Amino acid sequence: MLYYNFNNYEEFKELFGLVKHGNGVKSRKNKILLSFKKNRKLLHDAVVSGDYSLVHISDMATMKKLVTDEIIKSSNDNMKLSYVVDLMGKRYYSSTYSTDGNKGLCEDGDTRAVRYINMENNFAEKIY
Repeated sequence: MLYYNFNNYEEFKELFGLVKHGNGVKSRKNKILLSFKKNRKLLHDAVVSGDYSLVHISDMATMKKLVTDEIIKSSNDNMKLSYVVDLMGKRYYSSTYSTDGNKGLCEDGDTRAVRYINMENNFAEKIY
């Protein structure tokens, strides 16, 4: 159930309506954003904190930017995170993972995956 007011059903369909693809398959627009907004804890946390920035997200680009900024902010504030992770021009800090001189690029040239080092076992791994 959504706990947000839309002006009308057309506004809802514009954000989250179904899209028919060329092969006849239908899919929902902004499915990840819709499931994010369905989370009751999101609205509760916004009311408690008074920060409604996450509630008013209307596209995935804004959501990605806010979440990325929050991850960077929280990792910079935590001194327990000792390993550096450089991905896509951004620097993050982690307690378990790190990147090497390749900055997440895989040695085999796979552009759909990220190469990282698990510092618990000191083993380079690939994640899709």
